[in-house]
Amino acid sequence: LTILLKQILLMSLRKLLSLLIFCMTVCGTTMAQAPQVVEVRPENAPRKEKHRNKMDELDQRQGTWMYYNAYKEKYAEIDYVNDRKEGMYRKYYPAGKVMEETEYFNDKKEGGYKKYYISGEVQTEGEYIRGAKAGRWVKYYTDGTIKSEGNYVNSKTEGPWRFYDRKGRLLRETKYINGLPAEAVAAAAKAKAAAAASKAKDNKPKSK
Repeated sequence: LTILLKQILLMSLRKLLSLLIFCMTVCGTTMAQAPQVVEVRPENAPRKEKHRNKMDELDQRQGTWMYYNAYKEKYAEIDYVNDRKEGMYRKYYPAGKVMEETEYFNDKKEGGYKKYYISGEVQTEGEYIRGAKAGRWVKYYTDGTIKSEGNYVNSKTEGPWRFYDRKGRLLRETKYINGLPAEAVAAAAKAKAAAAASKAKDNKPKSK
């Protein structure tokens, strides 16, 4: 019985030792793979600024980065993942109020966009898809009344665009085709057709 107990105890110790070695190996590997983050103070930032921009061991920007001008005024705040814009990109007026907000995905504009008056009201809003303006875009007066509205397709104005005065009254409506006023497109097509007809007439064999 004593010999049996010794064998069981020895087997238990061996298992415990193996488990300990395995844990040390895994922990060591995890620690070795953990990214080394370097925190740097934003250039030109005022002394009271506690935020730190972060870079990994590959010198790639990570997380939120803040940018200041020579007058120690924050002019931009950008979210990064592996040195690529990912998330919200904010631009600021010298007074510190938000000027623009643009969403990014994989270093391209993707999602909502807003531009503000210095007083804080929305001046322009719309959307980006794969880096290009898309869908309905609207501009406002400072009181929130719509100034203009219309659609973009691949950053080009498309379809009817409406323009209003400060009282909301329609001033004009212009239809666009591939970024150009429909009237201009029609005039260009008409001129091209006339030129082609004239050329065909000139090339027509003359009767004897």
